Amino acid sequence: MTPVDSAHYEVVFDVLLAGYRQWWFPAAGVPFVVVGIALLLGGSRMTRGGGALLHTLGATVVTLGILWVGGALASTYADYAHLRDRLRSGQYMTVEGAVTNFVPGDLGDHRQESFTVAGHHFSYAPSIVTAGFNRSAAHGGPIAEGMRVRIAAVDGEIARLEIITESVRDSKCGRSKPYVWVVTEDSVGPIPATSSLEEVRRLCPGARDVMDSLVPYSAVAIPGFDSKLLVAETEAAVPSGRMSVIIVRTPLVRTREGLGVGSTLADLRQALGPMLVLGLNEQGFFAVPRSRRNSRVQYRLDGFDPAAVPGGWTPADTAAQSDLVPGTARLAEIQVWSRPT
Repeated sequence: MTPVDSAHYEVVFDVLLAGYRQWWFPAAGVPFVVVGIALLLGGSRMTRGGGALLHTLGATVVTLGILWVGGALASTYADYAHLRDRLRSGQYMTVEGAVTNFVPGDLGDHRQESFTVAGHHFSYAPSIVTAGFNRSAAHGGPIAEGMRVRIAAVDGEIARLEIITESVRDSKCGRSKPYVWVVTEDSVGPIPATSSLEEVRRLCPGARDVMDSLVPYSAVAIPGFDSKLLVAETEAAVPSGRMSVIIVRTPLVRTREGLGVGSTLADLRQALGPMLVLGLNEQGFFAVPRSRRNSRVQYRLDGFDPAAVPGGWTPADTAAQSDLVPGTARLAEIQVWSRPT
């Protein structure tokens, strides 16, 4: 690893570059103003008593709309100007170190994403109106447990976020930013799911052989992911004899839906629909979408207690009982197989 003092930081958010992003919040009041004006015009054309009522209603809607636009514009722009001016003048606190206590947000923004760096706690969500950084991992955000960051903090808001790219000199299989890798049915980042270990070694210079208690077969670790992204080959009961699998244990690599390590079963259901929960002997519990039973992507769960299922849970009853499995179980690993298993 490169020493921290000589590491390179990459800016992933800067309020000076982002500009005023909260315009959509005051703009939400514009339709009320338009509707109110239409009511006023409609009331003015009516000659009977209903015209006065319509005129009063229109005036009320216009007033409320203008108050919303004006108040929201004043508050959101003041927040932006505050962060912008403090960052420009250097009046901010620099927080630097490794991300700890990372809790990812969910796709529906029902839970704020949060983490701690050097004793300082930060939390945010895309649904929170702020000029500061607020993109959660579920929406493609870059933060993950253990990542080294440098933050320009202003009153608890993130005015600038930098991520250390100390391993950028590693090939990363031709990609310099691990957090932009995506899990699909066919690949993980630039690595096809059908790759043999020899092909992965050629594709990813620096890939190394590893022994892992949870992977009882030959495996190599992809450089830059601290052994949390593995490609393995296993003898399988299929005519061709061997299958390959890519194992993702890092929250840096997620699906297009934003699902990754730390997501909950509830997140999986929201993004992919009803899930089958399968108990695979000593390998643990896995979830697969009911609509994609032949999917090559499997999600290994952690924190699932079969006793928590009303009426009990057994592998034989998985089709009937899967919907009763609590949504609090968390995703510990994504597996992408070369063929349906």
